[in-house]
Amino acid sequence: MTLDEYILLTRTLSSNSPPLEAMYAKYYKIILSIFGNSPSLPKLKVIYSLQRSAEIIDLSGKEFLIYDQYLGQTFNMLNRILLNSTDTMDSEMYFFKLLSERFAVKGENKIAQLLAYMHHIMKGKYFSYKSDKDILQRAIFTYSQEVFIISHEIAHLLIENPQNYREFFSRISFSDDFNLDNPSHFIEIVNNMSNLFGLGPIDYKGLDLITSIFKNKLTKELVIECYCDTIATLVTILVLNVKQNMDINNVILGIVICLRHLRVIGVINDICSNLWEKSKITSNDIHLTMNYIPRTSNIRGLISSFKNNFKQTVNYADIVELADHYEIMIEDPLMLSVSDKLKTLQRSLVENQQDIVDDANFTLTDVIKTTGFL
Repeated sequence: MTLDEYILLTRTLSSNSPPLEAMYAKYYKIILSIFGNSPSLPKLKVIYSLQRSAEIIDLSGKEFLIYDQYLGQTFNMLNRILLNSTDTMDSEMYFFKLLSERFAVKGENKIAQLLAYMHHIMKGKYFSYKSDKDILQRAIFTYSQEVFIISHEIAHLLIENPQNYREFFSRISFSDDFNLDNPSHFIEIVNNMSNLFGLGPIDYKGLDLITSIFKNKLTKELVIECYCDTIATLVTILVLNVKQNMDINNVILGIVICLRHLRVIGVINDICSNLWEKSKITSNDIHLTMNYIPRTSNIRGLISSFKNNFKQTVNYADIVELADHYEIMIEDPLMLSVSDKLKTLQRSLVENQQDIVDDANFTLTDVIKTTGFL
């Protein structure tokens, strides 16, 4: 199977939105240089699809990193709502779009159609997000989040296949064989990376967190996610602050908010998977929070270990303030208002066997045209 064949089999592509490959290639080149330009590192393939996700795949012994530009666009829209909106209905309007597209991909065309029309009507009424208060800050947020995601995926390769990246581990003065079950190994790697890449010495306290994760018998997959988040955070700071001179506060805020964006996207995906099981709708946030809290704590612990490592002063209070604002403007509208409206819609669809919308030939293409994806 070729890469293009794999993409066509697993993705719903947009024909009218060619990916901005040149822009991503610029940052990917810098990221690869940080990881040592090993020939084993994956080739980048940028696509634009409704699945809005990044992944690394192996095809005939060659690794490819598939990055979805629509994920970055989703981050950007959530950033616009977070930084600009004065009305939580902006969030509801956008979530109806995301939910409609997700249901359409799953073949649930009736509910997808209804949500698409709800979005279409609402976007003409709710647009406070369009008035940028600080367009540069929003841009840095989005850059940070995209670089973080790409770096996180590469970190998975290093952490899960250390035998293939001995040159990288030797560059950071790590002489032992990396062992996932030994948190001290990772602490050494993080501190050495920070020194090697010019961020200076740090007092990383991740050992306590990782050890507590093991004691609580949470999954090894979660431990790996924390490891990869840590490496991705260092790389993102290097790429955007050290090499591109972007404001360190906005880079850090963008990284922290990225995990909240991922949680929101995860909740939307779970709602679409579990809509017909009413009890699961209200519990979507529970298992996601189990992953989100330790991952966020890990990143905050890393960030707080930087003392005077940057030219600009890092305002750690901004992280807490923005997190509170995120809950009000984005998470509460999804988990409370939108979820309640979906449950009402679900009951209507179950009780009314006839089509609620007359057009029985409404298709996936119609849905994504109505939501503006095409």
